[in-house]
Amino acid sequence: MHVHERWALATTLLQIAIALAAITLLTRKRWLLVGVYGSTGLGLVAGLMGYLHL
Repeated sequence: MHVHERWALATTLLQIAIALAAITLLTRKRWLLVGVYGSTGLGLVAGLMGYLHL
C-alpha cells in the first residue's frame, strides 16, 4: 500500500470516529463509544504506519 493510501485510510477512519462520537452524544448510547475508540485507534495506527513509510 502506498503512503498516500495509508494517509487516506487514516483520515477516513478518524472521520468515522468523529461521526460516531457525534451520534454517541446525540443518542447517549454508551456502547457506541466502543466504535469511537476502535475507529480512532485504527486511524492512529494507519497514520503512524503512513508516517513511518511501512
